[in-house]
Amino acid sequence: MKQTSSSFWLRTFTWLTAACLGGAAGRLAWVQVVQPLQPVERADITDRVIVRHGRRGMIRDGQGTPLALSETIYNLKADPQILSNDAPRFADAIAPWLGLPAVELRTLLDLSNHIRWVPRLMTNAAGRLETHRVAWTNRSVLVKSGVLPQDWELIRSNLHELWRGEQTNEIRRLTSDLPRRKRTQAIRSYRERMNQLRVLGLTAESVELRSYPHESLAAHVVGYVTNALDARQHPLHQLRGVMGIERQFNEQLRGRDGQLLTHVTRAGELAAERELDLKALDGMDVVLTLDLRIQSIAEQAVATGFARLSPKSITAIVVRPQNGEILGLVCRPGFVPGRMGADSQTVNYATRMQIEPGSTFKIFTYAAVLNEGLALHDNTEDTENGHWARYKVNDDHRKPGRFSLEDSFAHSFNTVAAKLTMRLPEDVLVRYMTNFGFGTPSGIPLGYEDRGRVKFPATRGQRNGWDGFTQSRMAYGYSITATPIQMAMAVAMIANGGTLYEPQLVKRIEGPGGTVLREFYSRKRASDLLKPETIQTMHRFMRRVVTHGTGGKAAVEDWAVAGKTGTAKKIPPGETAYSNRKFYGSFFGFLPVEDPQLAICVIVDEPILADKAYYGGAAAGPIFADIARGAAAYLAIRPSPKADTVNFSGTGNVPPTGKPIVAVRLHP
Repeated sequence: MKQTSSSFWLRTFTWLTAACLGGAAGRLAWVQVVQPLQPVERADITDRVIVRHGRRGMIRDGQGTPLALSETIYNLKADPQILSNDAPRFADAIAPWLGLPAVELRTLLDLSNHIRWVPRLMTNAAGRLETHRVAWTNRSVLVKSGVLPQDWELIRSNLHELWRGEQTNEIRRLTSDLPRRKRTQAIRSYRERMNQLRVLGLTAESVELRSYPHESLAAHVVGYVTNALDARQHPLHQLRGVMGIERQFNEQLRGRDGQLLTHVTRAGELAAERELDLKALDGMDVVLTLDLRIQSIAEQAVATGFARLSPKSITAIVVRPQNGEILGLVCRPGFVPGRMGADSQTVNYATRMQIEPGSTFKIFTYAAVLNEGLALHDNTEDTENGHWARYKVNDDHRKPGRFSLEDSFAHSFNTVAAKLTMRLPEDVLVRYMTNFGFGTPSGIPLGYEDRGRVKFPATRGQRNGWDGFTQSRMAYGYSITATPIQMAMAVAMIANGGTLYEPQLVKRIEGPGGTVLREFYSRKRASDLLKPETIQTMHRFMRRVVTHGTGGKAAVEDWAVAGKTGTAKKIPPGETAYSNRKFYGSFFGFLPVEDPQLAICVIVDEPILADKAYYGGAAAGPIFADIARGAAAYLAIRPSPKADTVNFSGTGNVPPTGKPIVAVRLHP
């Protein structure tokens, strides 16, 4: 009995196995012989190269606040040939999501509106060239530009749900009366069609958008970008720096493109046949020494001054004297990166404006004379009643008599400055000026900068060369030209004790996750340019300018300011003589005088003439004071000593009143 039962189950298992194998063989025969699945023809496969754009890096201030950044937006494009007869219902479906009128969208996607007949040379059967008219279809119609990533994701999700719902309903309708074989073919064909619409009907082209969150703030430092063009003037969809940090650090900021080389059919991508898949790399971040808060303070002070003085331009630079860091740099009028109009002014006056600085230059000629021991701080000099005939030197404000060097400096007597400077040998004077950084670019990383001009005695006899009046004119800032950044760094040198730095504008370059890839350090151009006693004397002289001289409007409560005013006549373009109506008004200084933490340069080009507002003290002094007050408070700089009397005068000082002075108030 057991044997019979075992045989039964063995025979049953054998027959079932044979039946399964037979069914599989039959199905294989059906697929391979009777009705084989059609392979994808090479003609139906399209090679596609997809470029992936790396995002441009950020530009940030020293505290990490973005000054320039990139965001991705999308241009949505449709293929009228793919949409074909489905274009009307496609337009009706997506119009609400795009915020466009459905009627307008139907017209835009109508295939007949995008077919053009173009002439084309073709070879006929006889091998001759003939001109035929060939239909050309625009298969990339811009539907909407500037779509945000989250909006594109929502549209894509809605499209997927729409096609899936329609697909279910349509399949039911198509298959209700069809036999099984035709039903299977109809379902397959319809699904391919739906996949086409979903994948290729509406596509998104990513575009990198550069934005500047603080608009015109620090625009002349940050710069701006534009799209690059290839040899045929076609856009490459990659941003290129045109000015400022955007240009100078374009290689570090720009992203590296990736690339996907693949093949697609009507049903979608053949992912298994990808030949190249390179990921995009985002650009590096550039971190500046600028402090956005100090920059804002300087911008506001300059804007107030601009409204008061109606000048051609105002330039202000804020430097940390101990290391040459640029904390703020303002040029007005300015521009908004990315939204530049006809009135936009992209010239960086800090590096491109060569001026004869006028009396602010006395800081450096006095320093040279004192350092050479050719005058002592307690010496007195005759003002020649404001006119030194020998060298044709004049003063606007004539005061007869002898004055101490300190008061001569504070009241900006040109005659005294010229008499002192003429004691220097010519080559020694020029050596001091070149050592102070004049006549050579400062090295600020903002692209091309003017060098300024220092005349040399060797050019005597040449056109515009050294002559018998050059040295006396240089004494008070004529016959020499300099840029604002050169002047600012030279004043910082006086403030820090005699070390001339290159302007440091970039702190570091960072990679993904804040990884520091390169760090920038302060670079000294020269050290120990002046003796300590010369520095102390110049600090005292410059302090006197603010307490008892021409720079009273630059005074700041709580912090002792040292500086120098300047009022220089201009030679208008196309003319050879100095104008009596066009001036540069300037003030250069630092604070606090006992421990300088900030050096600030302000130059006003052609301020109004009313009430002598063009004088450096009246034009630039208040702007300096506004910047100094705000920056010192923000940086929590220790206030100067509150002693009512501090002796700055030294022995033998003779003030303009003619009476000896023992002490002066620190805070006037």
